[in-house]
Amino acid sequence: MVRHIIYFEWKNIIRNKAIIWLVFTFLLILGLSIYNGTSNINYQLENIKKCKQDEQQRFENLLADIKKVESGELKVNAYTNPKTPYMVGGKSGGHEIIKMPHDLSFISMGLSDYYPYHYQISLRNQQLFSFLMGDDRMENPVNQLNSNFDLAFVLIWLLPLFIIAFSYNVLSSEKEQGTFKLLKAQPVSITRILIIKILLRFVIIIGIIAISICLFFSLFGVSIVDNITAIINLLSAISAYVLFWFMLSILVNLFNKNSSINAGILFTSWLLIILIIPTLLNLVANYKYPVSTRIEYISFVRDATCEIDNNPDKVLDKYFSEHPELGTRKSENMPFWVYTVALKNKIVEEVSDSLIMKYKSQLNNQIEFISYWKYFSPAIILQQALDKLSGNSTNDFLKFQAKADEYNYKWRRCFFQKILKDELLSKDDVLDLPRYSYEYEKENSIVTHSLFILACCVVVGGLIFLRKKFV
Repeated sequence: MVRHIIYFEWKNIIRNKAIIWLVFTFLLILGLSIYNGTSNINYQLENIKKCKQDEQQRFENLLADIKKVESGELKVNAYTNPKTPYMVGGKSGGHEIIKMPHDLSFISMGLSDYYPYHYQISLRNQQLFSFLMGDDRMENPVNQLNSNFDLAFVLIWLLPLFIIAFSYNVLSSEKEQGTFKLLKAQPVSITRILIIKILLRFVIIIGIIAISICLFFSLFGVSIVDNITAIINLLSAISAYVLFWFMLSILVNLFNKNSSINAGILFTSWLLIILIIPTLLNLVANYKYPVSTRIEYISFVRDATCEIDNNPDKVLDKYFSEHPELGTRKSENMPFWVYTVALKNKIVEEVSDSLIMKYKSQLNNQIEFISYWKYFSPAIILQQALDKLSGNSTNDFLKFQAKADEYNYKWRRCFFQKILKDELLSKDDVLDLPRYSYEYEKENSIVTHSLFILACCVVVGGLIFLRKKFV
């Protein structure tokens, strides 16, 4: 009997032109999302390549200028000497620290449109503090509002709509066509028939997604063999998410309503799970743990800078009295303003620490709050899983920023000491300077996220069990 149900249901599906067109439309959107994601990654790689080339060119020019000065070929003064720490530690000798994308970074662009994937380690950066300062480049706010059209967007937002269109009338259509009584006359319960129909659709959807993902990945240059573990994890999370929406469809169909009501209930559920719950959680997190804005930080730094500019001698004398190890103010090999600017930046950096620590604490509290309440929306769980798999999650960027802040602090401290000692650097000194880099820790395991989505499926399954006695 089960075999007959599957056979005739398959016949109904392949003869339904609306479903066939829906499948082709979904495949087209899926392919476009993967293409758009890979295009964004290729654009990142081109920018990274250009950054490295510019950095290498600046460094070679710096070494060439220092060589000319040491040989007497180039005459300089205190303002143009390339051997001064201010010149070497600034734009000329500074370098980029880069978060490189990996093979599957295109799956979910995550926060890559908000957080920079490269920073310049430079003495001229008054403070990196990337949590607040972010990138200096201007970004179209409309792009940030709309986010990226990537695979994660299609799977989280559009796939449930495709499933709803594929299953909202599985049972109600039988009533509307007058075949429901024939089904009830069969030696199989209505609930079992409904589950068989939904399972067939589940297998079809998962098969289409698995085949198309592997096909599109190969088409756009992603090695299936090298990324087999990550792809299996990806398909496992997608399967759990698809199962949740099909089980929700079973539950709605069991209420014995007509097709239009079923569609309305499922669409409302889509709005609640995809849009309303994540938005409410975000609002509550921002209200409960408010963070300092970039404007507040800039105003704070500006006020501290103005105070030093208005009373430079008083502030610097106070700073020297609190730091006797620095000795007395002097400047012979470089302009005196370099010396005072370095001290001013150091003072501002120290007085800003409290604001930075408060910001980081509140941001971490927001992340923990969202992680705690994410179980009310499988969409949030899947988003976090895809972000983690792509390496574009919040934690990935915060780790990168923390490392960038650490390296920038070390770089600034190194040249701050050289400026205070009034030292000039030789070509060998420049070659011996540290060159910082960032190694991304790739994580392919999202099993926990898949289990959380399956837990949501279990909850819906329990509701199905309680409801089926009314059918």
